Amino acid sequence: MNIKINSARTAAVAQDHFWIDIKRVPPPAGVKLLLIDKRLGSACLGTYSKHHGFTHWQALPKFME
Repeated sequence: MNIKINSARTAAVAQDHFWIDIKRVPPPAGVKLLLIDKRLGSACLGTYSKHHGFTHWQALPKFME
């Protein structure tokens, strides 16, 4: 996994994982996801609903074995 620290030195960012655009690929309903509004830049864990205003999503990571 390729991880870099952002320029503000406040976050570790995976270079080989990307946010999925909700308009291009709608997230599955009723399951836990990582959700983010690109403009605000702060992610949260939750379930997707159209009225929340999220722009991107990603599946939860799993443990390496």
